[in-house]
Amino acid sequence: MRTSGDLSQVAERAGQDDDWGRAPKILQAANSWRTGDPLPAELRRLRKSEIDIPGPMDSRSLIAQVSNLPLLAALVVDPGSDPECREDVLSQGIQVGGPNGFFDLLRPQLSTAAAKNIQPWVNEVRDRMSRPHAVVDALSISMRTCRARRLLL
Repeated sequence: MRTSGDLSQVAERAGQDDDWGRAPKILQAANSWRTGDPLPAELRRLRKSEIDIPGPMDSRSLIAQVSNLPLLAALVVDPGSDPECREDVLSQGIQVGGPNGFFDLLRPQLSTAAAKNIQPWVNEVRDRMSRPHAVVDALSISMRTCRARRLLL
């Protein structure tokens, strides 16, 4: 028979192994990542929730919490990353660093990205960088403006 001390240790270990316990550790490692460190596998592999509600280890949920711009730039050109993850990482980099700041950081890495399997993606990123950008967190348009400009049917 286990004592309450044994059970609390089991519960503590189980909590460290579940997604809610792992996600903060992954994010802490990601946000302290430095050039030359291995890229976090959890941010390179696409994972979606099995239910309609996103979980803490879903790729999109994790990437949306990363603020380390050098890591985000490295993941954009990583040939080992899933294409959907690269797309999410590009969006997150633009959101966190602003288009100009993130593109300035990303531009030198695009010139050294030699992997042929992601060359179409690199060309797409270059094309996107050449266009004007704006980051919008919220947009508010009055109903009167919508009607006046015929934005509503």
